[in-house]
Amino acid sequence: MKNLLTLFLILSNLYVFAQDGYSLPESSYNTILQNISLTDSLTARTYAEQLVNANSGYQFYKAKQSKQTAVFYFIEKGLSDETLKDQEELGCSKCMRVMFSTYNNQYKFESVTGALDKILPIWQQEFIPSATNDLVKQNFKYREVNNRDTGLKVRMQHSGGVWTIYNWSV
Repeated sequence: MKNLLTLFLILSNLYVFAQDGYSLPESSYNTILQNISLTDSLTARTYAEQLVNANSGYQFYKAKQSKQTAVFYFIEKGLSDETLKDQEELGCSKCMRVMFSTYNNQYKFESVTGALDKILPIWQQEFIPSATNDLVKQNFKYREVNNRDTGLKVRMQHSGGVWTIYNWSV
């Protein structure tokens, strides 16, 4: 019976830990939630630049706004005019994209997309400082920040060679 109780306690602790991903200090969850919550267009643009500035090799390229989204594109510095033209015509493969959802002139951070080596510094700066390339690839724990008390849920995912940091928060 004692072994069964011990096993139950171990498994319940694993379940709770697995549900919350990487564990951060409580104040960090509130700071992250404040950064990604509803804001105005100027603050959204500033936050997008702050995220991308984790990669000094990018500069603001353009912004696109629709009724429900605002997308800020940042492109690698030093590209030739011909390459810039190709990016316009063929899609922005040399870009990082920061997207916000919009509602009544309020902006909420939705995602940032790019290659892992470009996204990882953002993830380290804003979410999990101790994450490394190997840890992110091998352990889901380093790809999610989740806190039930604040409603914060941010996840890093990949599809092919493209990585995205998504805001799943309520």
